[in-house]
Amino acid sequence: MSIEDIIQSQTIERDQLKQKILESKAPKKIIVAGPGTGKTYTFTEILSTSKGGNNLAMTFINLLKDDMESKLGACANVKTLHSYAIGVLHKIKGEFDLFPGLSSIIRDDFKMFGYKTSDYDEYFKNLKDIDFDQDQFHARCEYYNAFSFDYALYLAYYSIKDGEYIPEPFDNIVIDEFQDFNLIEIAFVQELAAYGNILIVGDDDQTVYSQKGSSPKYIREFYRSGEYKIFELPFCNRCPLPIVESTKNIIKKAIQNGYLKDRIDKRFECFIGSKLLENEEYPTITYAQLKSASKLADYVKQEIDRITQRDIVESWGDDPYSTVLIVGRSQYLNKLQKELKSRPNVSRKSSSKKEVNLTINAYKCLTKNIKSNLGWRLLMENFLPKPLVKDIIQKTSDNKTPIYNLLPDDFVDKHSRNSLLLKNNEQDGSDNDFVVSSLIQSGIPTDYIPSIRRTFLPSMQDVEDRTKPSIVLSSFEGCKGLSAGHVFIVGANNGVIPMDKNAITDDEISKFIVALTRTKKKCYILSDKYFESPKDKAGNWIDAQTRSALIDWIDPRYVTNMGIITAKDINKP
Repeated sequence: MSIEDIIQSQTIERDQLKQKILESKAPKKIIVAGPGTGKTYTFTEILSTSKGGNNLAMTFINLLKDDMESKLGACANVKTLHSYAIGVLHKIKGEFDLFPGLSSIIRDDFKMFGYKTSDYDEYFKNLKDIDFDQDQFHARCEYYNAFSFDYALYLAYYSIKDGEYIPEPFDNIVIDEFQDFNLIEIAFVQELAAYGNILIVGDDDQTVYSQKGSSPKYIREFYRSGEYKIFELPFCNRCPLPIVESTKNIIKKAIQNGYLKDRIDKRFECFIGSKLLENEEYPTITYAQLKSASKLADYVKQEIDRITQRDIVESWGDDPYSTVLIVGRSQYLNKLQKELKSRPNVSRKSSSKKEVNLTINAYKCLTKNIKSNLGWRLLMENFLPKPLVKDIIQKTSDNKTPIYNLLPDDFVDKHSRNSLLLKNNEQDGSDNDFVVSSLIQSGIPTDYIPSIRRTFLPSMQDVEDRTKPSIVLSSFEGCKGLSAGHVFIVGANNGVIPMDKNAITDDEISKFIVALTRTKKKCYILSDKYFESPKDKAGNWIDAQTRSALIDWIDPRYVTNMGIITAKDINKP
């Protein structure tokens, strides 16, 4: 069959499959489809042709929500699941702050009080029977006028379930990335399903948030329940042929080796008509093993510099995406970020340290309410000695005494001034340099400043240079929702991903697949023989690393193996 015949056949089948979805009158639908298969486009078609105008589209993280919002436009009210739940709570309880680490703060408070403590969010997100004093926990939340994300969702769920809040009816409810929802999120969706036609979309091969309780079993249960009309979207418009075929190789080998049990069998094919140029220019994945991790940045920079101007311009186009995405564990990203920091358009997704996040969240609270108990509690955690923190917190066990009244005067004066500067500058942006200087003089560490700038001083953002590639560094989890022309998967070693080649987890397989399928053009998979291993007496490295077993699951036809790369191999013409 000629290329022209394949393109025509695929186009006809793709259009027929989409038409089936659009014409279906089923009140409950489910699509289990791989990455880049046109899910958002299908949402737009469904919602734009809906006779009613009240549509709700929800997904898991803000990045995906923003992408959906830009594409769905006026067709739907687009929310993350948590933002919708928080809106429900605001209507019931009024204004409050959100802080994801609040349950840990409360647990630390209760330890200082001598109370029994638990891992509270584990109960909320898994709908476990409560074995702690929930009234006591809730009273502390009210003292801070704040909720954690899990507790907010838990309260919103029961508000709907118990009839305290009745959602407005929707014509259509669309749920994306369903495989990344945990039990409380699943239960919340089930409650909402009573208020409109529902379409659930996801892919059990891309479950990467097991640390928050998500599991592929939930989407599999929905798929096999018999309650939902099943549809497919098998054609990938994002990834070129070697990426699609390599993904299929990994899944096939995983199943043969006893992994991905109960996986939903689904088609995943490269839509040839949209990837003709990429399939010709980038016919294989490039694999290389760097002699040492210290040379990883040199090799990555070399390959970035070889990206064509056409690819750079295209990435900045009408539907922009990152020119380069570098995915790996933090030890590799830290090295690369340091080496790439002098280049324009470099950002790192979710790179802030806990201490930086505490400070930013504290100032967010204090710019709204200078006497915020939560704001001062977070600053105490970061900047006051632990004995003093304990003494102050113990005096608030009545849930009435303001923290503001118990703090040292100089501490209050310093951080009140910082909060006021940030608040005023958010409003007019007139003197960013003065604000930064004042923050540093007050004792804010200089390495906090970039994150504070991004949050409070947007006019100080680095100017984009659209003649140069945009570069994003991300964890395996964080790259969900991203795509890039050129993707580098770094640190692809046994002991990193997977942690144990003899006990590979489904979660690791999914993370590798997600990283691989961010690729729109070219993918590099890079391992390193030595990271920071000790040396013997002769100065030779020991404990050599081996390349990830997951690489061996890819058909060699789709991989160009560059072998071991040493310093002399880099920057050759």
